[in-house]
Amino acid sequence: METSTLSQEGPFFHATLPAQLVMGAVFGALNIQAVQMVNQLHIPLFLDEFFNVAAAFFGWGSCLMSILVHRTLTIIIPAMVIPDKVIFVPVDALFALCDIPVAVLVRLMFRRDRQISAVKLLLCGIILAIIISILGGGIFAFLFTYSGYGEASSVRYLTMILTGNRIPLAPSAMLSRIPINLVDKPLCVFLGYLIALLVRRILRRSGTAAGGQD
Repeated sequence: METSTLSQEGPFFHATLPAQLVMGAVFGALNIQAVQMVNQLHIPLFLDEFFNVAAAFFGWGSCLMSILVHRTLTIIIPAMVIPDKVIFVPVDALFALCDIPVAVLVRLMFRRDRQISAVKLLLCGIILAIIISILGGGIFAFLFTYSGYGEASSVRYLTMILTGNRIPLAPSAMLSRIPINLVDKPLCVFLGYLIALLVRRILRRSGTAAGGQD
């Protein structure tokens, strides 16, 4: 049986564990670049998951490594660049809980499909939007209550409007995320899948992966 770094079974591109860890590290670092670009361009979206989605198509190791590198750099970089923020930086790691549904849902939702449809990618994005809105809103409410953590600018004003109408903080933070995530998460799922396809093609053309096997 031919041994290769990358093979395909259904929608997944099963890489060896060393290859998964390397790709995951690269995807995690690229996630940081994507988030910084979003912040610099003041894009009203999060766009912090599409490299995690891409990593999930290569294996559990790849996705978990991407999440680990992304969230570790999320702590290290601000602490180095903005020392005054250091007291808030460690609690940012709690938002890694929002990354876990990405790995789980992508790995489980598409595991039996021989081909991936746009409709199912959209459904995956919508489910993630709801789950991550609930998780993210709950995490923010907890951090704000116990450490004065500041809300992200993309959802800050809607949260303020809702709380100003006497809706409790946690539901306000969750509801304010849903409209943005309903755009953001399906977009991340589509982009992540396209990135995974592109990486697979590059690896095959470069000879890193010689042929596929079912």
